[in-house]
Amino acid sequence: MRQFFLILKNYLFRFSQDPIGLAALLGLPVGIILVNVVIFSANADSVMVNGYNVAASEISTMIMVMFQFFSGAYIFDAVYLDFRGDRRWRLYSAPVSQNKFFFTAAAASWLVTAVQGLIIVVITSVFLNAYWGNIGVLLLAIALLSAVAQIISIIISQFVKVKKTAEAVSMVIIFAMAIINGMMPINIPGDIGAFLRNLPTPMRLGFNAIIDSGFIGNDMDNVLFSLGILAAIFAGLVVIAAIIGRRRKI
Repeated sequence: MRQFFLILKNYLFRFSQDPIGLAALLGLPVGIILVNVVIFSANADSVMVNGYNVAASEISTMIMVMFQFFSGAYIFDAVYLDFRGDRRWRLYSAPVSQNKFFFTAAAASWLVTAVQGLIIVVITSVFLNAYWGNIGVLLLAIALLSAVAQIISIIISQFVKVKKTAEAVSMVIIFAMAIINGMMPINIPGDIGAFLRNLPTPMRLGFNAIIDSGFIGNDMDNVLFSLGILAAIFAGLVVIAAIIGRRRKI
């Protein structure tokens, strides 16, 4: 356990030494939210209900959920710099298993991403009057979304040998989910568009859980269903990652 916390501290320190990456993961989503809220508010007659901004609530939730999946950058740094670069020889000689380094890096990335989501929640609540529904649901949704994001990145890193290619694959998956679920300004018309927008991707499930936990929606059955499916997806991905990990070296 002591080894775990020492390695975790090391990775958290390393991740914190990337101000550009941290600024992008925090400043970029907040900026996108602000621009969209301003544009929407300028074209809407009323967006305030009971002191909360409806537009800010929905847009903030959408962007926060989407940006949880950009945390793969930390996983890729750990995998490609530590386990496929020159540093790997030092790790191989350390009295700690390679997998312990790897999964502790994933835990550090999970913590950073979850905190990033909470910071977005605080900023939009204070300055944009966004409402985030049930706090318990919100915390669980962020934890699950971040966990799913880490496992997806782990699986990608097992198949792709080049870091830039892995990052490109990750981006394709993120934007594909965002476009399919209507979180990008690309409208797919007709019944096909309606079907895709409700497709239970991790993004849609996290979004639905938060939105339906109060204010904009109030359907706890759908909240529990969304969180349950999201947890099942995470468990399934963990099994897949474990199977792949036994057959492929990091």
